Amino acid sequence: METEFFFAGKPHEAALYEVLAQQLRQRLGPFDVLVQKTQLALRTGRIFTCVSLRGKGCIVVTFGLPARVASARIWQAVEPHPNRWTHHVKVYSSEEIDDELLGWLQAAYNATTGDRT
Repeated sequence: METEFFFAGKPHEAALYEVLAQQLRQRLGPFDVLVQKTQLALRTGRIFTCVSLRGKGCIVVTFGLPARVASARIWQAVEPHPNRWTHHVKVYSSEEIDDELLGWLQAAYNATTGDRT
């Protein structure tokens, strides 16, 4: 597993990531994972989401969209460039890897590939 060192000593967080990655592969197809010091970058040519560790017992899923998502689930949202919103969602349980979150990630994926469906 290419992520074993990233999640060293954090089996709960590693399990959450594995559920997320499996769900994304089923929904989107294959993608590469770039393991960095502070995050995992999921990409198919361009990065469509990142996973990081902030706090105990959760992963933070980050994605960008052209508009701000209005949801209580969004932990933080910033607009670093006009019409480019970066959203952060804390995920504590596999139940939170649901259609809503996966839909946002699908939209982020589509935005990086030019697919507007």
